[in-house]
Parts: sequence; structure tokens; C-alpha cells
Amino acid sequence: MVTRALRSYLNDKDQFDRRIAFDKSLIQRFPKATKHYISLAEGQVLAEKMDDARKTLSIAKHLGANFSLGVKQLVDMVGVSDKPEASIGEFFGIKSALIVEPDSTASASIKQALTQLGVVQIAEVLDGEAAMAWLQKNGKPDILLTEWKVPKISGPALVQRIRGLGMIDLPIIVQSSLLKDKDRHLLKEIGVSAIVTKPVHVEFFVSDLVNVFQNELVPTNVSKLERQIRQQFDIGQMKAALDSYAKFKQIGGVPNGVKLLIEATVAFHSGKYAEARDAAVEALKEKGEAVVILGLLSKVFLKLNDKDSAMKCLTRAQEFSSDNLQRLIMMAEEMSEMGQPQQARDAIEKAKQVDASNPIVKQAEAEVSIMLGDSKKAKDVIGKMDSAKNLIANMNNRAVLLVSNNEIEKGLGLYRNAINGLPDSMRTEKDTIAYNLSLAYAKANKLKEAAKTLQEIVDLNRTPTIVEKAKALHGRVDTAIKSNQKIKLNVSTEVKLEVKVPPPVKPVALHLQPGQMCLHGIFDASDLYVESVRKIVANSPAFTRKKHEVITRTKAS
Repeated sequence: MVTRALRSYLNDKDQFDRRIAFDKSLIQRFPKATKHYISLAEGQVLAEKMDDARKTLSIAKHLGANFSLGVKQLVDMVGVSDKPEASIGEFFGIKSALIVEPDSTASASIKQALTQLGVVQIAEVLDGEAAMAWLQKNGKPDILLTEWKVPKISGPALVQRIRGLGMIDLPIIVQSSLLKDKDRHLLKEIGVSAIVTKPVHVEFFVSDLVNVFQNELVPTNVSKLERQIRQQFDIGQMKAALDSYAKFKQIGGVPNGVKLLIEATVAFHSGKYAEARDAAVEALKEKGEAVVILGLLSKVFLKLNDKDSAMKCLTRAQEFSSDNLQRLIMMAEEMSEMGQPQQARDAIEKAKQVDASNPIVKQAEAEVSIMLGDSKKAKDVIGKMDSAKNLIANMNNRAVLLVSNNEIEKGLGLYRNAINGLPDSMRTEKDTIAYNLSLAYAKANKLKEAAKTLQEIVDLNRTPTIVEKAKALHGRVDTAIKSNQKIKLNVSTEVKLEVKVPPPVKPVALHLQPGQMCLHGIFDASDLYVESVRKIVANSPAFTRKKHEVITRTKAS
């Protein structure tokens, strides 16, 4: 009723361009609703834009619109041919795609479907390594389609690497005929947009792609926002995540389990761990043993220092979804701290089976080796890494945190292991950690050990800034020893190494304000409102919530 009233009013005022803009906005939100294409074409005819109208009706026909007698007259007037003259892709800004597919026949079918939708820049690669190289060179495409069993870097590893780059808003479609239940749990965790079973049939795949476009771009899509919030938090985009959460809260009809999960996620990243635990437990009751909830609960319990409960959640989550690299690394690190070396090594080996060449996995292997005191293994792994700066900074800062939280012995052990596990070429890093070790000794009132460590730094004389700090602290320690008094030091005296992380690709955020879930967000014509129209739009109708569907259609269906 509202749409008809607006169109009628705009027609009366000869505001045909504004009517066209309105209908285009509707199409962006409802790309398979052919009635909006027909209405757009009517507006284009009224604006005497016959070529545009012909292209619009061509899309409607291509999408299977049932033309009434009046519409058929419009079709005849503008001269619509059987061949599509325009693409639905232009309504979404979907211009580029990357296909990762070793099977040339399947790749050709996917390319044909994309071309049919008007995607003009289509790149094809055969394996995961080539995909990563393409992304690093060309940046983010508008959509990515990958086989799950792709060579070199597998599908599970490839998607996790892409998400780790910050490309959390990139729609990713997985096509495969070999998915297992554990794969589907992982797909949910790592944010795959849709699954398409093989063999790929062009006529079905075109429709499936349109569904993906709609699910990814409509701001009221619950699954899209839920995934976006979790991933924005994971890569440290706090403001963007909270903005997405504000939009999420405006959506009506959200299942209670989903709502509780997102509330728990926000509470966790806001430092409200008890609140996060309670919400996550309630979400678990609502949704069953959902792997995403178990993963979140494990992090919550770690923050609450309930390591037994954390490990139970991690183990249970692994039973559902065993190829989640982030969780495998977390398990390895926590098991190392808990004095379970074999379980820690097993978790690292599992991570290496998923993606052995991933720099994050290599760093985790080195960190676990250091934490376990395996200096030979640590040196071997670090020697093969392109860069160990993040690893060293993480180890140093982890030890600083342990000491700051009065876990002195753990911190002392980690400092010593880090110094022993680093190659001799890393002089500045070894000196920095050694200086922090001397501080930890001093805080634990082990002044002789502190003095010995500081003297070693001074004697080696490798890093001028650290040497000067060591000389100053050495004087204070000597004075404390001679006077038989404790030395007073602040937590802030430690030297922290900088962790340099490449900036992630900035996601495209949807900025939804109150009232924009109805026609106010599709068409703004406040200057044209008459009182009757103003009354109609005063009570904003909510859009029907769209369910996130896994596409499993085959030719036979």
C-alpha cells in the first residue's frame, strides 16, 4: 500500500527519476521480486528511458516473471528480446568474482552463471595458493566461489586465511559434493555464505547466486549480521562490531538462542565475563550444543580462570568441528600452560594437518615449543619463519602479563624459555626479554638472580637502550641487596615489544538507523510528503525475517 501511494504521488508530480531511484532501492533489497523490476520499467518508460526499460524487463523475464496482459503490452512497446540485455549484478555492484576450482568443467559452469548475471571481471585459479596470491595482488573481489577440496591450500584453510586477512564481508560460496557433518559446523564458524552441491547446473546456480546476493546485502538478514558481529570482534574491529550490534537489536523476530549468543559475544568483548557466561549457557540451552556457543564459552571460562570448564568446551567443540585453526591454537597454548605437553603437541600437529604453511600455525608451533621449554624445536621453527617479531612480542608480553597478575613463577619460566628458544641472531629481542626477566626476579625478591641477569646484559653490551636501563636498575638492585630491603617497582617498568599486525581490509559496514528498516531507508522524499502519505508511513512496517538457508539443490530436484 505504501509503495503504491508513493509511486502514485510521484507520478502525479512528474517525479519519474525519484520513482526510478525508489524502485532500484527496492530491487537491491528484494532481488528476486520481479514485480519491482516491472514497476521500475514502468517508471523508466514514463521518463522516456526506453533502452533502460527494455534492459529492466529483460532481467525480469530472465528471472521468470509472469507477465500480465498490461505488462506484455509494455514489453512489446519497448521491444524486449529473448536474450538478456542487462544483469542483476548491476543492482548490487557485483562486478568481480574469483573462482577457485581445479575442475575445468565445473569452473566453466560457474563462470557461465556469473556471466549470465552480468559479472564482468571473473578470475579463475586452480588451487588455494594461487587464490591467496591473486587476493594479495588484486585485493578483495565482490564474491568468491571455491571448491572445498581445493589443492595446496584446502578449502577450510583457504576460507580461514581469507577471514584472517579481514575480508569478513566477502561473500564466499563453497561448492562440493563431499561435505561431511563436521565440515558444515566449520562452515558456520568461519562464515561461509552458502553451500552448493555438485555437479553445478547453470539454470539452478543462477537462482542460487541471486539468493546469496540478497542474503549478503539486505541489512535485515539475521545470519549475515550475526556472522559479521562475531568476525568483527575477532579481528579487533570493536566500533564496527558494536555498530552492527545496534542494527541487530532493531530486527524483530530473532530466535531467542541467536539473540542470547550475540548478547554473550558482546558481553565477552566488553569485559563482562560473568554476564557473557550466563548468556552463553542460556543460549546453549536454547540451541543445543552449537559449536559457536561452545567456542565462545571456552574463551569466557578462560577469562574467568576456570580452565577445566574451558577445556571441556574446547574438546566438545572440536568433536563437532575439528579443523578450526583458531581453536586448535588456543587448545595448544592452554594445554602448554596446564602442563599437558603431549596434548599441546597433538593440537599443533592437527593444526599443521589443516594448514601447515600458514604463518599463524608456524608461529603457534614456535610459541608452544617455547612454553614447553623445547628450545631446540623452537629455534628450528623460528629459523624457518619469514618473521618472528610477532612471536617474540607475544611471548614477552604474555610473560609480562603473568608477572603483572602475580603468577610470578610461570612468568619467570616463560621468560627463561623465550630467551633460550630464540636464535642468537635476535640480540635486541633476547636483551629485552632478559631485562624484563630481571624485573620479574626483583619483584619476586630474588635480587641476586636479578643482579646476575642485569650484569649479563651489561657485559654483552648489544642493545644500547636496554644496556642503559640495565645499568640503572642494577644500581637499585645492588642498593637493595646491601640494605637487605625489598625493591619497589611498578608494573609499567617492563619493556613491551611491539606487535606489528598488517592492517585488515576494511569491511563495508551497513549503517542502519532507527526507522530505516522500512521504506524510509529505501526512499527519502520528505520534501514531497503530503499529509495523507505522512500518515501512511508514520508506522513503519517491519520486513519479514529471512532465514539463512544452505543450498543443496541438485538437478533431479
